[in-house]
Amino acid sequence: MEKDKIGLTEGQRRGAVVQFQGIRYARADRFVPPRPLTLAEGLADRQVPAPYALQNKAALEQLIFGVDYGQVDQAEDCLYLTVTVPLVQEDLPEKLPVMVWFHGGGFSNGGIANRAYDPSLLAEEGQVIVVAANYRLGAFGFLFDEAGGPGHPGFLDQLAALEWVNRYIDRFGGDPEAVCIFGQSAGGTSVHRLLAVAGTSGLFQRAIIQSAPFGTLEKREKMEGQLAAMLRPFARRPRGEDLREAQGQAQRSVKEWGYAKYMHFAPRPGVDPLPAGGDLDRAYAAAAKEVDLLIGANSREPSIYLAKYPWFPKLVQAPVLGPAFEVLLRYMSRAIFQKGTWAFARQYAGAGGRVYHYTCSWGEDSSVFGGCHCAEMPLVFGAAGYRGSPLLMNKPAREIDQVGRRIRRLWTDFAKSGRIQNLTIPRCIRVKRV
Repeated sequence: MEKDKIGLTEGQRRGAVVQFQGIRYARADRFVPPRPLTLAEGLADRQVPAPYALQNKAALEQLIFGVDYGQVDQAEDCLYLTVTVPLVQEDLPEKLPVMVWFHGGGFSNGGIANRAYDPSLLAEEGQVIVVAANYRLGAFGFLFDEAGGPGHPGFLDQLAALEWVNRYIDRFGGDPEAVCIFGQSAGGTSVHRLLAVAGTSGLFQRAIIQSAPFGTLEKREKMEGQLAAMLRPFARRPRGEDLREAQGQAQRSVKEWGYAKYMHFAPRPGVDPLPAGGDLDRAYAAAAKEVDLLIGANSREPSIYLAKYPWFPKLVQAPVLGPAFEVLLRYMSRAIFQKGTWAFARQYAGAGGRVYHYTCSWGEDSSVFGGCHCAEMPLVFGAAGYRGSPLLMNKPAREIDQVGRRIRRLWTDFAKSGRIQNLTIPRCIRVKRV
């Protein structure tokens, strides 16, 4: 018997798309693996807008994404998702390709209710269904398991969201056998690690990794040990806010001199179900035979992190110091982002995978933040969610829209077919088959 589609009245009409917001896909007690819910249970327990995971304020989230932490609801049990569906003749579609978004924020910040992640344009123009899922963050999601040992229940949340999509996306008009996962920054790292765990599971057939900070994933053990020691006394306190506040203090005081300090939390190789060592490499090799990959980074990633310093624009444009600082900026970009991105692209292609690699330089011709971390985001999701953000690169709205349409076409073409036809967008992106 064919399953009935979900009713349009369950969603909110937004132009040519309908959004089903704040559907609970699972429940979870602290540090415990998520307990999946049925679609009916998730619809009965909706919350609109979906609350953010518990997190501390982050200046960068406020600056570039406009997050007003005073107006954002947060919850420790935060496992909600949103489904955005393009309408076909005023009705739900039949077997459209699906894209599943995992947000960034260093595994410490972010949430799907962020206006900057509204996928309406992506869904409408690309004729794809877009699912965005919250997951637990920080010490709640990437430090302890339920027994007090090393754990990453937030990573298990992401797997649970993919399993929900596999079970229920057909009820929204999606094809569970045509799924592309994509994420930026920590979301890109999530996609990278999901390839190792679920790359042969059939849960997804394509993957897009945007600006994953590969350089932060090395030599993490000492830092993670310090964080665990500082936060263990707070781990079982009833109020989640106590652990959240202690986490903020621990992140400010942890001693780490390597690149790992730029991302305190992350999925942990060797912690179930993520393999380690040679087993990890073999898992990626197996995924390469099943999942197509688009992976890349931006040309001047660290520049946005300097936006809070009033001296930065003057320094980078200074006649003598500017060029010297530019060399340092691009060196850091290569070390933290581009080097690992290229290495993984070659590794994956060497194992037989179809791989495209991109470099995005959007805004280099118009802003001191050109090619920065997140530079592609207003192009992927549309500029409307970025009012007042430096990510608009001083560009006129018409140019952002024109280039954005081409980027969204590139992303959704890959999501549908695993192939890219237009490999260059001048002054924005270069793509090459690896």
